[in-house]
Amino acid sequence: YSEFAIKKVYNSGIIDEQKLFIEYTLIAVKILKEILAGDFISKYIVDFPYSLFDKKNKKNRLFTIIDSDAIREKLIVKMDSEQFEKNQDDVVSMIKAGYKMAIELNNFEFDKNNLKRLEMFEYIIVAEGDASKIDDKDKIIIRR
Repeated sequence: YSEFAIKKVYNSGIIDEQKLFIEYTLIAVKILKEILAGDFISKYIVDFPYSLFDKKNKKNRLFTIIDSDAIREKLIVKMDSEQFEKNQDDVVSMIKAGYKMAIELNNFEFDKNNLKRLEMFEYIIVAEGDASKIDDKDKIIIRR
């Protein structure tokens, strides 16, 4: 099989969701080892496929892996602004439960109300030209 075909299958649908169980487990173990070694600074941003919002049981199983105060402190779940708009109530519930979130802004309107809503996110991932539109510079990660 071609490398393109392998990558396409590996990064699509159910396989993409299933590999997150392995990824989240490996990162959780790494975080716990770092904490035991006294490293409280490192943080990890992990992807979250929007398809899991429709699969409550699978989403809950995935978040069970990282359901620890220590892990939640160092692990940040990333989604794009379109996912957030479609699943805002779920995202707010996750944040209230103690999970840290990052948002990647795509086709985002930088008006006063939308900027206020960004305060709930740990990190904001933006294109270089949009970085100046965000007040809290400590939260910004510039996408290249």
